Amino acid sequence: PEILTSKVAVFLDLHQKTVETQRQAELLRTAQARELQRALEEQRSLYERERLKAEADRERRLKEALAEKAAELSNLVDEKERAKAALQRSVARLELLSHAANEFLLESGRDSWGLLVRRVSARFGLDRLVLLSAASDPAEAEVIVHRGLADVEVPRTLPRAGAVEIAFQRGVRLSLDPPTALPEMAALGLQSGAILPLLVGAEAKAVVILATRHAIPLAEEDLAALQILCDQAHTADERNRLITELREADRRKDEFLAMLAHELRNPLAPICNSLETFRRVMGDGAGPLVQRALDAAERQ
Repeated sequence: PEILTSKVAVFLDLHQKTVETQRQAELLRTAQARELQRALEEQRSLYERERLKAEADRERRLKEALAEKAAELSNLVDEKERAKAALQRSVARLELLSHAANEFLLESGRDSWGLLVRRVSARFGLDRLVLLSAASDPAEAEVIVHRGLADVEVPRTLPRAGAVEIAFQRGVRLSLDPPTALPEMAALGLQSGAILPLLVGAEAKAVVILATRHAIPLAEEDLAALQILCDQAHTADERNRLITELREADRRKDEFLAMLAHELRNPLAPICNSLETFRRVMGDGAGPLVQRALDAAERQ
């Protein structure tokens, strides 16, 4: 019995250890499973964070790309609008130059400078014009023509100084603004506009001031268009002057020819009558020499 009891005790102890071993193994497997699950969770969490970060980076890059594309599109739209506006201004300037050229060419005898003021006043708002020419005094410029200044008294001369002198000396067009305007110009309301030389060869023989009382900015293209208009008006004015002079010369020629015919008719009539009298008196008795003299006299 003692041996049996001892064996049973050993087997029970072995069984208990086996059960404990199994329990420890189960606990170990459970711990390993939990550790594996935790590791998996950590890996999954890390993967999710990396994936979210990559997604956020992708979205950020996509937003940046979209922002760049939107900026490019906005720039393209702005450039298109600026190009469209520039094209419209260019077309308006070309239409202005074309219509003005036709009027200057076809409507001869009209006031070219008045027509110019009406055109530039409607297009640029410049409603005052003064045409200056070099005077005997090098410090003065003579006022030849002025339009749109009925409300002020225009002096016969203006000082050749500032922008006016630059236009005369260099033959370049300039913007007229308060820093370059003379006090005498301000008194005439010539405070904003353009100063445009009229060139004969490389020398400025006259200067046109197109201005207004209000501040009006003018681009270089506007100044170029105004220069062409002034040249056209000057050409038309010169053409009208030459046509008037030719008509006056033709009238004087007609008067001279009429007077000449009248003055010649008076002495020629008695001479012709005398020649006819000679022929009738002499008849066939005139010798060859006398006959030739009579024929020559009649021809002359």
